[in-house]
Amino acid sequence: MYPISPCCRHTHQSFTTPPPQLFSTIYFSNFFSPPPNPPPSPHLAQAVALVLMEVFAAGTATSPAGALPRATLTRLMFDIYDNDVDALRSYCTTDPELEGLVGFLDQGDGAGWDFVEQLLRGKKTSGEMRLHRFVAL
Repeated sequence: MYPISPCCRHTHQSFTTPPPQLFSTIYFSNFFSPPPNPPPSPHLAQAVALVLMEVFAAGTATSPAGALPRATLTRLMFDIYDNDVDALRSYCTTDPELEGLVGFLDQGDGAGWDFVEQLLRGKKTSGEMRLHRFVAL
């Protein structure tokens, strides 16, 4: 029925006739079309928001106290303010060390804060986020 390969014990069908189930699988599964876009992962988007906030805080810090470590940002963003970006912004405005961060994210009528909020929600695809007004600034 199937010849045995000399290099291993797996059976192989001859190359002259492809198995019929292979053709039907390729034809009916639309094998050659690109895979559909997977739904956005909210956890991945939240991780990106956390990393960006860490980078933004470090990049706008005027002193070491203005560069918020990841553990502090995680606690602020997810535990204390529970993804509430407006409350996080209010907290940041009260701290003079975070004045640079607030000013940076306030550009474009608060486009940076909106960008972080959209990431925290995790409902938009990366293509949609790439077109966000904060990225265009």
